[in-house]
Amino acid sequence: MVEARLIELSQQGTKLEQIAINKLQLDAEQLIHDKTGSVSLLAFEQLTQAALMGLDDYFNDLIDKFANFIENDGELDSLISCGHRMLYLWQGRTFLQFKATSTLLSLLTKIVKQSFFLLNKLKQHENEQQQQNLGVLLSFRDLLNHLPDELDVDQLKQDFYLNLFRLQPELTQAPLIRGAIDSMSYLDSYLSQSQLENNIKINFSLGTQNEQTISYFIGIMQCTPELVIHSSILLDSLDQLLIDWSPEQFIEILPDLRYAFSQLNPKQNASLAEKIAKKYHISDADLHFQQHQFSENQLQKALSLEVLITEHIKQQHLTDWFKQ
Repeated sequence: MVEARLIELSQQGTKLEQIAINKLQLDAEQLIHDKTGSVSLLAFEQLTQAALMGLDDYFNDLIDKFANFIENDGELDSLISCGHRMLYLWQGRTFLQFKATSTLLSLLTKIVKQSFFLLNKLKQHENEQQQQNLGVLLSFRDLLNHLPDELDVDQLKQDFYLNLFRLQPELTQAPLIRGAIDSMSYLDSYLSQSQLENNIKINFSLGTQNEQTISYFIGIMQCTPELVIHSSILLDSLDQLLIDWSPEQFIEILPDLRYAFSQLNPKQNASLAEKIAKKYHISDADLHFQQHQFSENQLQKALSLEVLITEHIKQQHLTDWFKQ
């Protein structure tokens, strides 16, 4: 089968290296024609394949052109994906025997700086889009945290947060992103505790819509869920909000609250429960619900009730309906 395939491909060239390059170029042209993915990601896929196959000349040619692909990419998520993949190439530079390591570093810097110009994409206010943007934002932060020491990482991080702070006034309709930015900034020491607490108070103020407040809270929980345990202001603000809600409002917001607290692991859940219990002077025993503590009398009542309900269903001729 290998020999047959080589004979079939021989019309594309007399050397295996040239055939491989032609095949890569044809695949790229097909993907561009089908509009599958961004151009920069397609170019990077070519770059990776060339590196893995040891096509040094083709790799160097592509990497020289890659800066143009970055400049023409207007999508933040594809640029961040390219950044992570470029980082993987840098980490494998010794194994892959790269010579153009300085070019990889300059491209990494260019990807990060180009991404700064696209942070205004975070202004999108649709719920689904906010969730997608939050994932991109966290991926961007993760990229910055793993950049090589050869780059000026501290300056790039500072520029990242300066751009986010500059964007804050335009995020009035994107509370999920606001919450994420506040928690990330605090976690990375670009926002003081007093500034964070002030932002929490503003976003939990009574004049704020319930949906926006909870979205802001979810943004915090998805980035730094431990903050609800360590920040008394955040917990107290949420507590006061729950007190002010009507039963109808609570039921409406409950699914979002459940989602927010699902970010906590079991140990964090236990710590939070202990903190709430201490605030309301509740003993540990009152926090446990053990179903095996039913008495025999309660069991008999439950069985009798079941018999009555079953008989009533039969009288109403609903047995077949319940089976469905």
